[in-house]
Amino acid sequence: MNEQQNGVTYDPFQAPAPINSSKINSDHLNNLVAQLKDNQNELELQSRERQKAENALILSEERFRHVFEYASMGIGLTSLVGTIIDVNSAFSDFIGYSKKQLIGMNVMDITHPDDRDLTRQRVDNIRKGSPFLRKVEKRYIHKNGSILWAVARISVVCDAQGNSLFAFGMLQDITEKKRLAAELIEVKEQVEIQERKRLASTIHDGVIQNLNAVLLSMKKKSEYIKNSRPSDSIMLEEANQDISKIIKQLRDISMDLHPDFLDRMELHEAISWQCNKLMQQSGIEIETTIGKRARKLPDIVKRNSFLLMQEVVTNAIKHAGCKKIDVLLEKRKNNILLLQISDNGKGYNHKKVQKLAQNGIGLSIIEDRVKRVNGTCHVDSEIGKGTNVTFRIPCHD
Repeated sequence: MNEQQNGVTYDPFQAPAPINSSKINSDHLNNLVAQLKDNQNELELQSRERQKAENALILSEERFRHVFEYASMGIGLTSLVGTIIDVNSAFSDFIGYSKKQLIGMNVMDITHPDDRDLTRQRVDNIRKGSPFLRKVEKRYIHKNGSILWAVARISVVCDAQGNSLFAFGMLQDITEKKRLAAELIEVKEQVEIQERKRLASTIHDGVIQNLNAVLLSMKKKSEYIKNSRPSDSIMLEEANQDISKIIKQLRDISMDLHPDFLDRMELHEAISWQCNKLMQQSGIEIETTIGKRARKLPDIVKRNSFLLMQEVVTNAIKHAGCKKIDVLLEKRKNNILLLQISDNGKGYNHKKVQKLAQNGIGLSIIEDRVKRVNGTCHVDSEIGKGTNVTFRIPCHD
């Protein structure tokens, strides 16, 4: 059937007329060919660049995997909530669990109970998007139950948009370093104990005994000349009284150098006894508060805690101008021994607190003892409001 279009009869079944190639613009055709070649070249370039990037990514991943697997330092990847995703061989060797056993565990499962609060804070910081967390020393529990020490360095890996993906942690084993440091402290402690014992013995068995002999001789002479030379006898009696005071002071020094009663008493008993003694000597009220759990402490903790208390209380008596001193001893549930000494004396400003050692307070002695037990010391003081000294000392049964 034929149709009419614009007055022209059109047969839809009729073959189209052949195209006259002479009518096509050759320049237009050349432009099309050139554009096709450019597009092809661009696609080939993009393909080569993509292949190059993929090869670089594969190489980078291989390098990372090589470093990850063969690093001497323990490396682990965790989710943002602390679930272990992957670990290297050094990490497995450090903690005693196989890689298969570790994957799926939480970092809390291998963290020492006393360090879990710190670890929990770090995990919370990771959740909040903190990109880098400073290194920290913490303890882990080996599969066999032993305690391990490591320096942990944690960072957060983010995507191109800055969104946190996972945490990347590196552990440096310092267990042996900690063990040697503890042994060195113990040796130093034993040397000091022996030296203090020697000095105490020298004072008690040597100097005091010699003074007692002099005192006895002077008493006899005073009695001998009592009637014939009464004025000289009185002078000798006064000298005798001075020597007696010196002997008492030397006995106190000998006792302070080597408080052997610590071997027979618990720390809370020794502190209560010493505070009562100092209260009688000074006339200053000293109140002691002892927590129920402050019992059966390690010897090094007991000894240094007692000497810290003695140093601070004695200094408060001498320098604070106070009427009352409060001593608190308490063992917290996280195995931290809290020793707090407060007075209602004149107090110091912050600059003065920093220079306490130069003013006879003896901060250098205190700092040394705190280091021996891996503790901390905080001094809070304000003029007219007294001074508060707080020690926190780790103590494991």
